[in-house]
Parts: sequence; C-alpha cells; structure tokens
Amino acid sequence: MKILDINVINFRNIKEKKFEFADTVTYVYGENGSGKTNLLEAIYYLSCGKSFRNVKDSDIRMRETEYFHVDGTVSSDDTKHKIAMGMKSGEKKIILDGKNIKKVSELFGVFIPVVFSPEDTSVINGSPMIRRRFIDRMIASIDNDYIIYLKKYNYALEQRNKLFREAIDNDENLLYAYEKILTENGIIIAERRRETVDKLNEIITDIYFRITGAKDRIFVNYKSEFTDGDRDDLLLRYRNKRGNDKLLKRTSFGVHTDDIQIVINGENSRYFASTGEKKSLVVALRIAESDIYNKIKNEYPVMLLDDIFSELDEKRRRNLLKFFIDKAQVIITSPERYDIGTGVAYINMEQIDG
Repeated sequence: MKILDINVINFRNIKEKKFEFADTVTYVYGENGSGKTNLLEAIYYLSCGKSFRNVKDSDIRMRETEYFHVDGTVSSDDTKHKIAMGMKSGEKKIILDGKNIKKVSELFGVFIPVVFSPEDTSVINGSPMIRRRFIDRMIASIDNDYIIYLKKYNYALEQRNKLFREAIDNDENLLYAYEKILTENGIIIAERRRETVDKLNEIITDIYFRITGAKDRIFVNYKSEFTDGDRDDLLLRYRNKRGNDKLLKRTSFGVHTDDIQIVINGENSRYFASTGEKKSLVVALRIAESDIYNKIKNEYPVMLLDDIFSELDEKRRRNLLKFFIDKAQVIITSPERYDIGTGVAYINMEQIDG
C-alpha cells in the first residue's frame, strides 16, 4: 500500500501545495510550526475523513478561509485509487474514483496509514478509553465488520444509559432488548480484542528488542469482564446490575469498561516505565500493528512517523528503518535533517509557501 501524491488546500497552515512521495522513505523536515505534522494529518485525513489529533473539521480549515480540500492518489495491490474530500459551509464531500460517497466507512480498506506521534504515549499514560480506541482502530483496519459491531454496541449502551439518566419508568422488555444487543455484540468485540492482543504478544517482545537492544519482557494484558461466562450468564449480569446502574445513571458493566495494559518486566508501564521506554514501547506497538496488518492483508500500511527521530539515537533510528526498507512506505517528519541512507526523498517544509 502506498500514497503517491496529495494535493492540500487551506489545511491548517498549508495554503495550497501538491506533495509527491517516494516508494520507500520520504523525509519531511523543518522547524516547529512549519507544517510537518499538518502534512501527515492531511494524509491521515484522506484515509478516513478524520484527524488523528481528534479535533473537529472546523479546527482543520485555515483561518479566514471558507473551505479546505485534500485529494490524493493511493495504490493497493497494484490498483490505483483517487480520493478527494473536503468541507465547505459545514458540508463534507467525499469522492472515491470520481464517484460521490455518502459514508466515510466506504473508504475503509482503500488506504490504511499507521501513525506514530509524540502524543501517542497517551496509549500508555492515558485513560482506558484511549487504549480501547487504539486496539479498536487496529482491528477495524483489518476487519471492516468490526465497526458495525461497535456501532450497534454503542447505540444500545447510549439508549440504556438514557433510560437511567432520564429516570424513565424502566420498561423491562426495552431494557432486555438493549442488554441483548450489548451482550451479542460485546461477545464479538471482546473476542476480536483478545485475538488481536494475542497476536501482539507473539511479536512485541522481539520487536522491542530489535529497536532498543534491551532484553525486556513485554506483555500486553487485556482486561475484560466479558472473558468469562456465556451469553446467558452475561445477560443475567446486566439484569442483576440494573438497580446499581439506575443509581449511577450509567451502565457499569460491558466491554466499554475494558482496559489494555502494556507490561514491561512484569510491571505496568504506565507507572514504572521511563519516558524513553514508553516511547520505544509505542513505536514497537505501531510496528507490531503494521506486521499484523501485513500478515492478514499481504501488504504493509503506510507508516507516518511524526518527530520520533528526535527521541532515538542514531543506532535506534537505523534499527527502526530496517523494519520497513523494502517492505512499507514510510513518511517521517523531524525538525532537523538527518542522513538516513540512500534512496530517501527529502521535503523541506520551510521552502513551502504556506
């Protein structure tokens, strides 16, 4: 999978510019504020109509402009696709190969980038919701149906919570209907998460060693109440928690309470890993994600590495690149230009007329 080019208009501080990318490594450099991360954000936006920074579309549009637009050429299995999307007057428009599409979900699988940014350490330091989102995005990239299960689950969750929040006289049949949806889809979600975590554990320690040279034992621990009990048992647990959930005004049981712990040498990395270890762990997780995708799809996603070289010494930089040379297309950003080998295309963002 590759991105050949992207045209960016009124996207944050990029006024209008077309960028072309090498098949292997493209190195984007320039001072902070020059637009390096904005370029990666535009590439990611092209894949799913969302920013990896979790911001609104209105925050993406350049100030004092009426619209923003991105379009690009991507390839997968030697098949080229043209994707275009943007927003004007609050209306988003998406075009795939010249045809308007109504749902962003129709883009899933056409172009898959994997992003590492400095904020990514929130996967370790942040809330369980961030870690659930991390694993869910990984699964969704290789299983389009997974989004359907999540949507069904989240709809039923919100409706059940609404009954409790609004102190509506609980309709037993309605509660049972929502709990049935939560159970049936929750079982599938928990199973997919568990399978993905098992795949991560098969390779994560070796990847971490190859990046750092450290012989640490890495383990991803999936914690879920849905790992025990069959369908009827889980339905009964929802029923038994109705009284408590009514007091809390929310659903206290389900896969929306899951957590994924990243463990290093038997200790939770959130509390015991150094800053450097945490960054290396996240890099290892992203590499593992790309490897899992490749094993299932027989191609690597495009790797977007935002300012990670400043966190790694020269040996670790070269070790990281060894994972992808002749495998995946890599687009790297950095404040400084480093010589990272031959066959690398360089883009100086300070020479871009913003």
